[in-house]
Amino acid sequence: MEDTQTTSPEARYPLAFDGNGNPIELPPDAVAWRVRRGGGRRGRPRHVFDPETGRQLEIPLTSTVDTLIDSGCSPDRYLLYPVDGEGHLIAGIIAVTEVSESDGEGKEAAPTAATEQGALLTVVTHQLATIKEQSQTLCRALEATTSGYGRVRPLEPPQAPIVLPRPEPQPDNNGGGGLLGGITPEQVGQFLGYAKMAFDMIRGGIGAPPAAAPVGGGP
Repeated sequence: MEDTQTTSPEARYPLAFDGNGNPIELPPDAVAWRVRRGGGRRGRPRHVFDPETGRQLEIPLTSTVDTLIDSGCSPDRYLLYPVDGEGHLIAGIIAVTEVSESDGEGKEAAPTAATEQGALLTVVTHQLATIKEQSQTLCRALEATTSGYGRVRPLEPPQAPIVLPRPEPQPDNNGGGGLLGGITPEQVGQFLGYAKMAFDMIRGGIGAPPAAAPVGGGP
């Protein structure tokens, strides 16, 4: 069995070199390389996705250039970032390598645009599935929250007021209109007042004592 203590880092980690060609010492918690394409000469680094999983491409620390080619990496410059066992980047360490045109001789042609499009489609499909699952979870949570309340009905437009027809006046049986054959309430009041005065005069005449006869007789 090979002694890992005496094996040089270059032999154990063939891609662990910086942009100047100096070997990189990897921390013990590093478990893999996360691959990004470009950087330096061609602008900002771009993510490289695994066409099988749709996640960012990660390769073992013991990988070589052939591993990059077999993973679908076309000729270009690549940046390798070490990640720990939980998938987090280890800051401050970047390895630089390059896949040249001659590295792929004798091997199957590495897919370029088709591979990138397929990886992008896989990533988009995975993201859409995640969004759909989150939306369904949110809908179920809202249904559970509002299950104790009554069903909300939409507002109905106000109905027009109901107007009842005004009853027409009925004709008087005595042939006259109004109260008591055409007598107005004022006339009824006057009549009652006259009747009361007459009643008082009659009552006063009946209750008065008879006049006394003259003394000595009359002529």
